[in-house]
Amino acid sequence: MEGLVREMQDVENGVPVRSQKLFLTSIPSAFMGYDLVEWLMERLGIEESEALNIANQLCLHGYFFPVNDSKTLVVKDDSSLYRFQTPYYWPWQHKAPDNVEYAIYLEKRSMRNKQRHGLEDYESEALSSLHKNLKGKWDIIKMQAEEQVKLAKERKKGDKIVGDSQERAYWRVHRPPPGQFTPLEPCPVPSRDRQGRPRRRSADDWQREVDFLSASLGRTRMKMSQACESLVQYHEIFAEYDPLMQPALPSNPWVSEDTTFWQLNNTLVDVPTEKRVKRWSISIEELVSDPTGLIEFTSYLKKEYSHENIRFWLAVNDLRRSAHSQIARKVKEIYEEFLEPGAPCEINIDSKTMEKVQQGLKHPSRFTFDAAAEHIYALLLKKDCYPRFIRSEHYKSLLASGIQPSHKKRFFGFGGVAKKKASTATAPNTGLLTQLTGPPRYNRSKIHPMNFLGIDFREFLEPGAPCEINIDSKTMEKVQQGLKHPSRFTFDAAAEHIYALLLKKDCYPRFIRSEHYKSLLASGIQPSHKKRFFGFGGVAKKKASTATAPNTGLLTQ
Repeated sequence: MEGLVREMQDVENGVPVRSQKLFLTSIPSAFMGYDLVEWLMERLGIEESEALNIANQLCLHGYFFPVNDSKTLVVKDDSSLYRFQTPYYWPWQHKAPDNVEYAIYLEKRSMRNKQRHGLEDYESEALSSLHKNLKGKWDIIKMQAEEQVKLAKERKKGDKIVGDSQERAYWRVHRPPPGQFTPLEPCPVPSRDRQGRPRRRSADDWQREVDFLSASLGRTRMKMSQACESLVQYHEIFAEYDPLMQPALPSNPWVSEDTTFWQLNNTLVDVPTEKRVKRWSISIEELVSDPTGLIEFTSYLKKEYSHENIRFWLAVNDLRRSAHSQIARKVKEIYEEFLEPGAPCEINIDSKTMEKVQQGLKHPSRFTFDAAAEHIYALLLKKDCYPRFIRSEHYKSLLASGIQPSHKKRFFGFGGVAKKKASTATAPNTGLLTQLTGPPRYNRSKIHPMNFLGIDFREFLEPGAPCEINIDSKTMEKVQQGLKHPSRFTFDAAAEHIYALLLKKDCYPRFIRSEHYKSLLASGIQPSHKKRFFGFGGVAKKKASTATAPNTGLLTQ
């Protein structure tokens, strides 16, 4: 910043500085706002808004100040006058002022004309506070202020205006009004070179510090290496399930318009994906946070005749989210079903936990059974039922039957028809093919419309035509109306009808199930993946040839 300000002050290439007129008063060594903005635009090669922002930042830091505008430190792109601050008062050249200097400034202003130099509300409060804190030095402060007022009366009017503006801008930077942003805000951490003696500490202060340090001795701490290892371990576990790290399978529905991803990852599904089932084995939290996993876990516990634990835990969670009017009724129902002696689904908790529950029943609330729920969750569900579920045949069967969606790529045709990829083991995406190709149309750009219309109508739509197609009456009416004014779009309604109802929903599914498609699938070529080597700054290096023949189709493409 200081280097830029020094360039501004250059006599030949800097901001044009000269004596300016402010009404009838001459202001020496001043410059205008638009001159400053234009200089920054030319010097830095930036736009006007950016130059104005930089100028405001420099003004807030106190490198120059507005003349005769004591309220704000804002640079305006007009003929407003500004002056450079003396380098001695630049923020990085001068230490922060103390309260004595600020008190002299405020006392001096209170002695002058109140209409022009009157104190604002926050300055009046600061003056009264300083008067109390610096009561022993106040006579000296007042004497210094009186001397400065006498010297100011002997100066010219222009120098008075410049001096007042400079002083007010300086204190606006170092003592801003409450709530106003300042880039020179001091660090809240006290520095070693702070002035004043440290406060003498009493016995209570030392006792509080001893108690704090004693409590800190028993606090659990972790080494940085262990924290880093835990973060790495967390990444290794959850990287597979991060939607930003892994692509959406089988495809991104927002790109391909294929809703299979949403269907496979729905809240409740009949057959979950293998990836989803694997996530349940990470922790019990991952299992119970998934509604499908919670259902499978509950069904397994029913087979093991221990489902009362999970039912009680779910009932307590429902109680926490219930309306206030239902709290008393639900507390009674939960107690009678799970905790009362001889209850139909009595759970096993220790005596201490039962005592806490009995105390909570005196004043029923959402948290009456929290102690029992935590006991069941920690000791029974997490340490007993969950490990047995992960080792069970039920979980292994879910893992074996889990769906493994394959990745489907989308092919974009920019400026022409999209090229089709060789068939793979999975069936093609019908929605994707519809989006790419759309209903087929004849290429009639080079043939007169009437020639094609006659051929189309006589061959496909005329009663008794050799290749008559089956369309409904509404579509036939649209075709008849289009024949009155023949164009390239006369048969579009009929083509869309044939494409949507017959080709897409009838012919295409039969083709996929046919032996013809299966033979194409069996004889399809499976090209191996070849890495591409990039040579930055020179010719790319070629990989040594392998035993396989080059892919001629790929080279042609």
